[in-house]
Amino acid sequence: DLVVIGGGPGGYVAAIHAAQLGARVALLERGHLGGTCLNRGCIPAKTCLETAHRLADLRNAASFGLRVSEIGLDIDAVRANKQAVVKQLRAGVRSLLRARRVELIAAHGTLAGPRLVAVQGQGSLQAGSLILATGSSSLIPERFGQPGDLVIDAEAALDLESIPERLLVIGGGYMGVEMVSIYRALGSRVVLIEMLPSLLPTEEQAAAELVRASLERDGVEVVTGLGVKEIRSRKGTVSAVLQDGSERAGDRLLVAVGRSPNTAGLGLQE
Repeated sequence: DLVVIGGGPGGYVAAIHAAQLGARVALLERGHLGGTCLNRGCIPAKTCLETAHRLADLRNAASFGLRVSEIGLDIDAVRANKQAVVKQLRAGVRSLLRARRVELIAAHGTLAGPRLVAVQGQGSLQAGSLILATGSSSLIPERFGQPGDLVIDAEAALDLESIPERLLVIGGGYMGVEMVSIYRALGSRVVLIEMLPSLLPTEEQAAAELVRASLERDGVEVVTGLGVKEIRSRKGTVSAVLQDGSERAGDRLLVAVGRSPNTAGLGLQE
């Protein structure tokens, strides 16, 4: 009755709900169940943020009359904890689908007709209805450089093997602010750059001002109202030249300026 392409929060929830209403449902997911949110976004970010908060609490323990010695960060253990949380929740999604008898197909699906889906290496499926829930990917404009060791997106930032001493973040939306909060608490010196007049431009101004004040109290340099004119990289460092001619340097550049839809390879043009 229904074919769903994409096993993220949009796709698997739709599949489960349709199955609850009595439909026969097939769900196609070529990667891990849970999509970006569970595997490379919300859940890993919240797990790392919790680690950052607990580290900050330990560093401030003396103000509560507590003596804590040898406060340190084991980045490998942080990554292992994050992966354990993700793995557990991913298994939970699979169990929910199995309980509703949703047919899970680990393959890429392409539109082959109005109600026909070609399944990579497995023939095709005829569907009465079709849901495309393929999600989105981090967007790094070409002028900021190619993703790699120096230029990273938020997904890569959640899987670094070391904490950079200096971190530049371009983009003051929710993802950029969250990454700044995590890395500042983990010890990086952070500069946050947002071209619009304030952080979190889609949120209430009063809330955005509170967030900015909190970041600045924690030692983050927040720059708003200035766009990035040029990105320069040399000798293992990267710098951003702003519209006023000033320059900010870092060991990594994290670009969090938005996302683009995953529509390539679906057969939409055909």
